[in-house]
Amino acid sequence: MKKIVFIFSMAFAIIGCREESTHETSTSSSSTSSTVTTTTSAKITVLKSPNNTPQKNISVLMFKSKPSITEALPTILKEVVTNDKGEAVFDLSSMVISSTGEKFYFGAFRKSGDSYVLLSTYFPEKVIKKNSVVSTVIPIN
Repeated sequence: MKKIVFIFSMAFAIIGCREESTHETSTSSSSTSSTVTTTTSAKITVLKSPNNTPQKNISVLMFKSKPSITEALPTILKEVVTNDKGEAVFDLSSMVISSTGEKFYFGAFRKSGDSYVLLSTYFPEKVIKKNSVVSTVIPIN
């Protein structure tokens, strides 16, 4: 009789374990990922001296070599016209691919037909690296 009780108790224990293993708990988790896009750009602000008034509709030109006031302009890489805040923002994401940086020069001009009138003899030199934003000011008289 003890053997029969023992066999039945073992059978119930095995059946009990099987029933527990068929109950599954499911949990769900979710994760969110986001991509941050960093642009490579240069913001050039043109201000009129002596009171630093922002100048709109000024052509800001970008060059690979430094312009000279006594020679013809070097090749113009890009041109951006200043907005109401006197800012010319150059999107250089497709142009600057080096993380060590590339050197560029900027100049302020007034466009007159197909030519440019120089407004400042100051040509800021900026080293621009991939995924960076640089800013500078060009004062004009």
